[in-house]
Amino acid sequence: MPVVFLFNYISAFQRIESVYGLLLAFPFALILTFFVALIFHCFIEKPLAKLFLS
Repeated sequence: MPVVFLFNYISAFQRIESVYGLLLAFPFALILTFFVALIFHCFIEKPLAKLFLS
């Protein structure tokens, strides 16, 4: 879902016209969303789970 957000709302991703541009941009988008999700999990989801499950 975050990858779809990047391609829908960020103009740099919307201007990609070739397959090679997409091959360069897509791994960057995946890595970016992975690290954002990891930070969210470590600082928000995990502490809330510990709080509610204990």
